[in-house]
Amino acid sequence: MFPTSLLTGFVVDIHFLAVDTHFQYIAYHYCSDLFPGYTQCVIYNGTESDSRIVATEIVVSAEIFQTLPYEERLLYHSHAFAVKNGLLVLPGVPADQEESVYKGVMSTYGKVTDYWHSYQNFPLGPPRLAYGLADVSQINVTIAEQLDASLKLSTTWKQRQAQRQSWSMPAKIDGADDYLVSGVFPQYVIQMFNVSKSL
Repeated sequence: MFPTSLLTGFVVDIHFLAVDTHFQYIAYHYCSDLFPGYTQCVIYNGTESDSRIVATEIVVSAEIFQTLPYEERLLYHSHAFAVKNGLLVLPGVPADQEESVYKGVMSTYGKVTDYWHSYQNFPLGPPRLAYGLADVSQINVTIAEQLDASLKLSTTWKQRQAQRQSWSMPAKIDGADDYLVSGVFPQYVIQMFNVSKSL
């Protein structure tokens, strides 16, 4: 009887705050498919019962992503790089289904809104836009190893990276990860409005 009863997917990868690729954290996603091509995820900072909700992510198919206005696409990141390099994992997926499931995720795009940053004792300030890893220069080996250790995985990210090198990268739709080309990051800001003028 609660929306949380619909959470059926578990995804773990690494995020960073837009504007600061050095501020990275492991993102534990608990997800549900709302309708074809659209998945919604609640992101925690761990798997324990007292873990914090730190962010949310909207994940859409390439077909849906392509219909979005270009300005909206700038808020999204692609998942192909993280999957191919062993930095996005789906614990619990049966071995005989792994490749097809992961290749399906490679063609998706996500928009992350971060609320509670790991350096904070309380979620203060505006929400922040966050992204998934999209370039080799962003890989923080220490955090990648922490991801493997936290889930007690039977493979390391390096082993998964080697196993997936033959996988083809899907063509990236314009807009996602645009900062890699433009050098410009979007980020959420708080605006103050005069009540009498906004009503």
